[in-house]
Amino acid sequence: MDAAEFIEKWRDTPLSERAAAQQHFLELCEVLGVEKPPTTGPGTADYRFEAPVVGADDKPGFADAFRRDCFGWEYKKRRASLVEARNQLLRYAGSLGNPKLLVACDHDRIEVTPNFNGYPPRRKEFRLEELIAPAVRARLAQLWNNPDAFRPAQSAAQLTEETAAHFSVLIESFQRRGHPGPAVAHFANQLLFCLFAERAGLFPDGLFGRLLRSAQRGSAAEATAAMQGLLDAMRRGGVFGADRLDRFNGRLFDGSPALPFERQDLGLLADLAGLDWGAIEPAIFGTLFERRLSPAWRGATGTHYTPRKKIEEIIEAVVTGPLRAE
Repeated sequence: MDAAEFIEKWRDTPLSERAAAQQHFLELCEVLGVEKPPTTGPGTADYRFEAPVVGADDKPGFADAFRRDCFGWEYKKRRASLVEARNQLLRYAGSLGNPKLLVACDHDRIEVTPNFNGYPPRRKEFRLEELIAPAVRARLAQLWNNPDAFRPAQSAAQLTEETAAHFSVLIESFQRRGHPGPAVAHFANQLLFCLFAERAGLFPDGLFGRLLRSAQRGSAAEATAAMQGLLDAMRRGGVFGADRLDRFNGRLFDGSPALPFERQDLGLLADLAGLDWGAIEPAIFGTLFERRLSPAWRGATGTHYTPRKKIEEIIEAVVTGPLRAE
């Protein structure tokens, strides 16, 4: 079967998810020129349909397709949300030996999520019609023969460190203008929280991004007033402009005034807001904390931030490794 025949066949298939899954996978293997799952022999343990798993919730199940050291693959019915398939694969990943890629498919779309430890899970979607292009078929064939090609260019730690460096420029801007250190740190944490909250969907309809875009069109004083209004609305909950906010409790939103912006601050903040905050680790708080301390003071007091990688190394040696061996 060639790509054009495959696209035509699966464009409007009436088959259900269960009836179509294995046939679709086998024909996709033909189109991509990759190996099909073996039907006999020891290789069936490493590459097969209906791979038995025990999910993270301790419930048994099956992954629709599995190739060791490459991918776990889950099908859903056409035009269904792939979120459920993705969540299933996340629950199954440990039982499958943590494959490098998690693939969700509804026959119209093939969604690839990298599953490399310490790297952001940046998804890539391939549409059925795109298979007509040789470059797309070659890229998809790498799911089988070179899954490392889907590893993101930057690790989450590298992206977090780079973002912290940019954010430090914003912090230094406030410090140079004579604002007290505690006030700068408090406001910086509020801004960081807003950037994470935007990505997590805690603001309605991209509210923080809209505020920043609007602020760049006005004066710095107007931007400061808008930021103060947002912080006040977060503290108490209720209406902010045309949006309604939940109340954000905790001492981070304690009524402290927003520090006054200058024009260059708004550009820096807009650049930061354009980053993928879903891929940036909350460890940025610790990274910024250590950056703001002088090396001499850190050495004298033993005050250091312990990055995630070091903690994982300790946990592996002391807890996970021994438990796995047992």
